[in-house]
Amino acid sequence: MIKPKWVNNNEYPFETKEFRLIEGFNINFIDEGKGETILFVHGTPDWSYSYRNLIKELSISKRCIAIDNLGFGLSDKPTNVNYSIQEQSKRLEEFIINMKLNKITLICHDFGGPIALGVAVRNPEIFDNIIIMNSWMWDLRKDSNFAKTKILHSKFGEFLYINYGLSAKFMVKSSYYNKSNLSKENYKMILKPFEFKKDRVSTFKYAKELLDSGDFTNNIYNQSKVLLNKNIKIIWGMNDPYFKPYMLDKFKYIFPNAKVIQVEKCGHFVCEEQNDLVLHEIKSLFN
Repeated sequence: MIKPKWVNNNEYPFETKEFRLIEGFNINFIDEGKGETILFVHGTPDWSYSYRNLIKELSISKRCIAIDNLGFGLSDKPTNVNYSIQEQSKRLEEFIINMKLNKITLICHDFGGPIALGVAVRNPEIFDNIIIMNSWMWDLRKDSNFAKTKILHSKFGEFLYINYGLSAKFMVKSSYYNKSNLSKENYKMILKPFEFKKDRVSTFKYAKELLDSGDFTNNIYNQSKVLLNKNIKIIWGMNDPYFKPYMLDKFKYIFPNAKVIQVEKCGHFVCEEQNDLVLHEIKSLFN
């Protein structure tokens, strides 16, 4: 695909490619380098851009693949499709199978967690290593911290997301521990894919999925034992105002043998605030 002119090529110097889903929509992905496969899966309101610095370094010796989920980044943004976590997980699975990916090292963050881990519990044999950052993989409907998001299911919530870009314009800044880590240029790159109202539908649907995905994420949790023999690391920004440390404790319970890295001076976007640390932890998987 032709990269839009607004993309900063110094920050995101990759060749962009398209994968056509069986639904008829195109999703953007980058495929850089050769070697063991590292697959990056983003959350909201995010896209493969957030992994750019990791990919620049890791693609020297590894094959780095990062997708933009449908409705995000440079991918198509249809307004009338199912943006549930379950369907996004199926789309990712379709991509992985068609690309014939195997022996995958998975890097997932935020909504990318249940999207990608849903694929992993259904296909554990194709994953070797997993790194999880500030995410979840269980039912949130009884979690008081997220019960308040029920207001986002209303017409008022839809109005805020579609008309004002609530997720990208307001929540992103509040997610950083050190606001100076969010440069004007990088903030622009986060906002740009959601410039128009019609492009923000996915972010609103994701907000609803925090609760509506409960049956699907509970199923991931119930199948998580199939991943216990994987090499798992959990890197957690401890000053995340949304995905708080008690959620890390839940992951520790699910994966008792996982290596846990608690990053105190870090908010939700771990790769942006602590890129070097994440890079070190990924590289150490292959030593």
